[in-house]
Amino acid sequence: MGSRSGRAALALVAALSLAVAGCGGTEDGGGVALPTALPSIDLPERTVTPEVTRTAQEEQTQEEQTEEPEETRTTETQKTEEPEETTEPTRTRNTGGAVPTATTVTRTQEATATETPAATTAAPVEETQSAAATVPVSGTDDAGGFWPWLLLFLLIGGVIAIVVINRSRRVSVWDAEGGALAAETRGVVGVRLPPVLTIRSAAERGLYWPPVRDDLRDLSARWGLSAQDAPDGERQASASQIAVLLRDLVPSIDAENEALATGREWQELRPRVNAILDRLSAMLDPPPPPPPPRQAPTEPYYA
Repeated sequence: MGSRSGRAALALVAALSLAVAGCGGTEDGGGVALPTALPSIDLPERTVTPEVTRTAQEEQTQEEQTEEPEETRTTETQKTEEPEETTEPTRTRNTGGAVPTATTVTRTQEATATETPAATTAAPVEETQSAAATVPVSGTDDAGGFWPWLLLFLLIGGVIAIVVINRSRRVSVWDAEGGALAAETRGVVGVRLPPVLTIRSAAERGLYWPPVRDDLRDLSARWGLSAQDAPDGERQASASQIAVLLRDLVPSIDAENEALATGREWQELRPRVNAILDRLSAMLDPPPPPPPPRQAPTEPYYA
């Protein structure tokens, strides 16, 4: 009975050993462990899990150089290493049992290295070079200062020339018109008026005087307008004086004709008429040309 119990115990132990060996064989790659009465020894297991993660990112941005090129460079390096080593020795020895358990060593090493270099070129480089170089003052400034003055002188000279030309043109035009008016006045005063003044009959004088009288008044008005358009003071004074003399001549002759018609002494009024005519003749007649210069007498030459 005792032997049967021992055999049953051994069979139970063998069955348990086979079951344990079957489980271990499945985990260790499919091996089959035979039942044995020897104690089982578990070898220590070492687990090393290195994990290295490295991320490199480089960003480089470089703008083309313009009037104000800008280069930016930023270097950022981040390195993170977290080694983690865990050693957990577990050793169990059962001296009293039939199945001793060996030491189990578990080592976990985790190294994480993260390196993230971010290179961004951002170094501002400003190269502004002025194309207008420094020019010597003696060259540009002198030339720049000379031409404006030259243009100013030319402008002033042009204005003066225009004024002189216009004045000379006005003088020429006025002299031409004044010469024609003086010739017409001389024709009336020196040619048509003297025969009227020699008439002794009031009736005949009444026939020839009215046309001459109208011409004298018209000439007086024209000389007045010519005085207003005179280019200078001298010509203006001369034209005004002729206009006044012609205007005074008409009433003087009218007074003489009235005295002749009434039988009074008309000869007493003639001196006034003659004085006006003399002044008109002096102003209307062109001045005589100047005499030629006298040459100094030459002394005889004796050899």
